[in-house]
Amino acid sequence: MKDTSLRDELNRRIAHLSYAEALMLMGYIKPQQKHRERLRNVLNSPFLGLENGAFDMTFSDEEFVLKLSDVLGVDSIQARQQIDAINEDRLAHNRAFKPYISIHTGFKRADRPGMPLFALAALLHRCYLYFAPSFWRLPLHEQVAEARETAQQHYQAMSGKLEFWGEIQHYRFFYAVGQSILLDTQGHPVDDEQ
Repeated sequence: MKDTSLRDELNRRIAHLSYAEALMLMGYIKPQQKHRERLRNVLNSPFLGLENGAFDMTFSDEEFVLKLSDVLGVDSIQARQQIDAINEDRLAHNRAFKPYISIHTGFKRADRPGMPLFALAALLHRCYLYFAPSFWRLPLHEQVAEARETAQQHYQAMSGKLEFWGEIQHYRFFYAVGQSILLDTQGHPVDDEQ
């Protein structure tokens, strides 16, 4: 299994079995649809289904993958190493700051005196732009380039106005806790005093 992922290896080895057969080998006496769906998810997920936090009264996510690996004859040490690597990667992802862009319009609460606070809170999501989950892994210069392009495209798509909030004045790209870059409406960095 040296040059292949655990998922690829499991898919290769299970090819000659039905899901029901594999599940029975794992100890499920009468495999149900939910067990087959769990197995399908493990075989299709880049994280082997370890991101789900599932437990079916028989196996946790990790135990499920280890047992499947065992019954399919995958080396337990290699399986464990790949599971640990996936868990470390997921932990790093969960702890990482997720860059985003905030859109500034100069809106003031006094501009909408009769608007209830809960309504403003419900509309606040319109003032932010988010990136793909793996965006944080890009080098900073690539993040900045994409943020600049995103701001420019957003401004053009919105014709310079953010519905309800008003005319877009600028964007702020947050790339780390307490770290940001001010962008004008064309996506150009602006020198600002924070």
